[in-house]
Amino acid sequence: MMEVCGEAENRLASELLQHEVQIEKDVLDPLNQLAEVDIPNILKQRKQLARLVLDYDSARARWLQATKSIISGTNTQALTAKADLLKEEVDEAMNKMELCK
Repeated sequence: MMEVCGEAENRLASELLQHEVQIEKDVLDPLNQLAEVDIPNILKQRKQLARLVLDYDSARARWLQATKSIISGTNTQALTAKADLLKEEVDEAMNKMELCK
């Protein structure tokens, strides 16, 4: 009888060990990956996106100011050239922002 109980305990211990290993593989390893790799990458991307949004907003504000200056300015040819350059900068900033999303 003792031998049967010992074998049963050994099988239970083996099953428990297999269960713990499977839990580690199925649950803990993905959580560890998430905590150590994925979340820092997401935070880095969010920070980069916030910076790109600020760059876009700044470029757009400069472009809007330049277009307002064209209306009230006397040297419209130079102001138009400046506005065109700023418009390209706005488009470039928007493209970078969209790529980051």
